[in-house]
Amino acid sequence: MSEHNTQGWLEQSGQAWKLRVAVGAAYFGFLMLAVALVLVGRSNFGVGALLLVPMAGALNAFLPMLVRCRVCGLQIETSSWARRLTRDARLTWIEGLESCPGCGDDGSATVESRARWVRSGVALEDPYWSRWRVVWAALVTLLFVGGGLAIGMLYRVRP
Repeated sequence: MSEHNTQGWLEQSGQAWKLRVAVGAAYFGFLMLAVALVLVGRSNFGVGALLLVPMAGALNAFLPMLVRCRVCGLQIETSSWARRLTRDARLTWIEGLESCPGCGDDGSATVESRARWVRSGVALEDPYWSRWRVVWAALVTLLFVGGGLAIGMLYRVRP
C-alpha cells in the first residue's frame, strides 16, 4: 500500500458501501420484525413490514459476497482466509484489510498491480460458492420451505 494512502483496501476499492448497506439492512430487518410483531393483525402495515424482513436478511447475507478484488477476482467474504474466522471477526478483518490477501493490491487496481499479480504466477482461489453449491443450497432451501408449506397445509385450521 502506498505511504500516502490513508484508506484501507475496502474504501480504496470503492466497495465499502456494500458492507455498510448489509449492516444497515440487518438493523432495518430487526426493526421491521419488531414493527410486524406489534402491528400484524392490527393493520396492513404490519404485514408489509413482515414481508420486508426476508428482503433485508437477503441483502445482509448476499451483499458482502459481492466484495471482490478488482485485480485477482478474490471473493473476500468467502475466501479461505475469511472462512477461518467467525462472522464477527470476519467483518472486522475485512474492514481492516490494507491489501488483498490474494494478490496484494491496495484496492486501487492499477495496471501495475494487475501486471505484478500476473507476473507472480499465483493461481486464483476457487470461489467457495461454486455453481454446484449454489444449486445445492437452492434445492435444499426449496425442499425445506416446500416441506414446511406442505406440513402447514396438512394442519391448517378449517372453518
